[in-house]
Amino acid sequence: YELIFDPLAPHITLTTGSIVFSAAESGPLPAPRTFGIDNTGADTLSWIATDDADWLDIRPLSAYANSTDVTLSVISTNLAPATYIAHVTIESDNADNSPKTLAVTYFVDADTDADGIGDTRDNCPVVFNPEQEDSNHDGVGDLCAPTDIDDDIGGAIPEHFAVYQNYPNPFNPTTTIK
Repeated sequence: YELIFDPLAPHITLTTGSIVFSAAESGPLPAPRTFGIDNTGADTLSWIATDDADWLDIRPLSAYANSTDVTLSVISTNLAPATYIAHVTIESDNADNSPKTLAVTYFVDADTDADGIGDTRDNCPVVFNPEQEDSNHDGVGDLCAPTDIDDDIGGAIPEHFAVYQNYPNPFNPTTTIK
């Protein structure tokens, strides 16, 4: 096994080794992600990018340059909740270390209530609540938080109340509320 390094050839360097996307099943597609392809060798790098997933888009697909930003985008909304793995391969006829591979992971989270927030991040996964309101910051959405309203009175909240002295109590003739 022989390793040949040509000091006059281009050398492919990726700015990251992996990219992760995450989205809810019924929500919007995740934002595009960018990585760089740099030539850390000599000459000018000529490369072509390919992938093995029909849900992934690469722009640009090729370049003749020493530094290029490449954008990856998820383009499919028809994926069931699961973890999807893809590989982006950068190949070059003139680089001394071709090909290079970038791992891409796409987590599609179930969305039981179809509010666009995946169940693992939804503070109320069974009730539609896209705003994710949580006024007391307890991690449970306001629409799912238990209430102290007694269902026996039809959910009505009293408009006023009265406190009466606890007479006749021979040991405590007054009531103090603190």
